[in-house]
Amino acid sequence: MVSAQERSTQFALTPYASYRVGGTFEDQDSAAKIDLDEGGAFGVALNIRESANTQWEVIYAQHDTAANTSDLAGSAPSTDLRVQYLHGGGTYEFEPRGATQPYLVGTVGGTHISPDQAGLPSDTFWSISIGTGLNIRATERIGLRLEARLWGTLVESGSKLFCVSSGGAVCQIEIDGKMLYQAELSAGVTMRF
Repeated sequence: MVSAQERSTQFALTPYASYRVGGTFEDQDSAAKIDLDEGGAFGVALNIRESANTQWEVIYAQHDTAANTSDLAGSAPSTDLRVQYLHGGGTYEFEPRGATQPYLVGTVGGTHISPDQAGLPSDTFWSISIGTGLNIRATERIGLRLEARLWGTLVESGSKLFCVSSGGAVCQIEIDGKMLYQAELSAGVTMRF
């Protein structure tokens, strides 16, 4: 049964802050592991009501981090990176328990990885995410969204990152592996309209 609150709010906008961990590349040539630093991230999610239990979701997330490249010959100790996700998908909401409503979320889209170093280009890969969370309604229009989400970026073995072409292509990392995983816990204020 659709509640009066659900009928009167068709859109939800949630800016959020999160803590993100994970993200390891393996260099194909040297077998060195390149780990991304964990730390704070932020984003915004827009949800559009589809039915009583489902919503469409568009989400943008950004994590400014660094890749530990000290094990790569001829590399700086670390390279600052910006990892950005832009995804579309949806949520499935379970029956509310008072003011609390658990949900599942799944999205697909792109991951844009850009180094903060002159001469190194950025790259974009396909990615997916899955998660679970709680929507907690304080009022009809305002609430709190708590979420745990796993991001998976599809990178093919042999993909090259941070390449420059000056008298021949030089790449800092040649990936050995299929997926780059990052996990995050987030909290945000939801505004419904």
